[in-house]
Amino acid sequence: MPVEDSARPILAALANQTARDAFARVVLGESLEHPTAAQRRALTQLDAAGLICTVGDGWTIDEAHLRRLLQSGARPRPKSGPERFLTSDGRIARYPSQHHERVEFLTFIAPRAIQAHETLTEAEINDRLSLLTADVALLRRMLVDYQVLDRDPAGTNYRLMA
Repeated sequence: MPVEDSARPILAALANQTARDAFARVVLGESLEHPTAAQRRALTQLDAAGLICTVGDGWTIDEAHLRRLLQSGARPRPKSGPERFLTSDGRIARYPSQHHERVEFLTFIAPRAIQAHETLTEAEINDRLSLLTADVALLRRMLVDYQVLDRDPAGTNYRLMA
């Protein structure tokens, strides 16, 4: 997954053990009255990354900057259609409660895991469904129960319904 430019300074700061220790002390409200040279560099790095800011003689979490970063990266979620049941990264957030919406959603989501020409074993379909949900068995059963996926009589192979 590519890292956005705005997150790089934060990740770089948190990858540094001294910076993490200094950040933890700021989070816990501990005093850093006489920081070592390494701690001063770490505090400067955390400040430049927007994780902390000065308040009087001390440091505090820069909540306003962190909120701005979160808002700038937020993708609006659709208010209608099957996409509204997905997280911003395309995983299933929840299932529709109404039957017709559930059928539409499952029909929409199935081609993300299996193509029309494919026949997959249970292990293969499970691997692909795991990219969409943590509860693979539930999704697989729903796809079969709602006749979106066809399971052979032996229960070993799956394919999209025509």
